[in-house]
Amino acid sequence: TKDDFSYQLACKEEYHGVHDQQSLLECNVKTVQNVTILTVTWKRVGGDASLLEYHKEENNSTLGFKFAVPSWNKKNMNVSLLLTNTKMADKGEYECMVETDSGDATATTSLSVTVMYKSPTMSSSPENSIKQNTNVTIFFNSTGGHQKGLIWWFDEFGTNCTESAELVAKETDD
Repeated sequence: TKDDFSYQLACKEEYHGVHDQQSLLECNVKTVQNVTILTVTWKRVGGDASLLEYHKEENNSTLGFKFAVPSWNKKNMNVSLLLTNTKMADKGEYECMVETDSGDATATTSLSVTVMYKSPTMSSSPENSIKQNTNVTIFFNSTGGHQKGLIWWFDEFGTNCTESAELVAKETDD
């Protein structure tokens, strides 16, 4: 009967993803008997829309979300979710719901996302012929990070000049 089942849905509590890379939210049906999966649904906790759903032999998924196992079928107990191109907006809690011919189970997991800064570039104004005791503007540019960075400036004697520098941070789409 549906009330007499012995399986569980095992997901790790937390995952760490990297921006613009794949992220895997592992979830497996652990069972002592053969079960057939009837429905799998992955969604954001608190969200209405399914990110991935298997029901009645059909897979439906939102762009960027899919089963981690490429040729997944109802006998496969690995119901892990693959995010194909992780974004900052993907961080948060996820819920996996599985219905089998032996009962239902739900598990949650969370995803944090890290964004790596790209290699910095430096330039100055004037670019060439910098003379001693004249004003020079130095530009330091790095993109890709999510949070505002902090730059420390030191002169040739090791004196911290950070207070006399102006930090301008601009938000971009990357």
